[in-house]
Amino acid sequence: MAFILRGMYACLCNAVPEAEVREAVAAGARDIEALSERLGVCNGCGTCRDAIETLLEEGADETALGRAA
Repeated sequence: MAFILRGMYACLCNAVPEAEVREAVAAGARDIEALSERLGVCNGCGTCRDAIETLLEEGADETALGRAA
């Protein structure tokens, strides 16, 4: 499980804030490749991969909850 602090960088190598990743997921990005193309995450050292995957899962959960409501 990844440790994510709200308001922090999700990808340090490319200075991508967590909020930008969440916005991209909410706008339709559904995998790391889409986020990588859009924001440049996971193109450096790879340390952010677990955090990015967690944000994708959280976004999918929120989308599923929205459909169920």
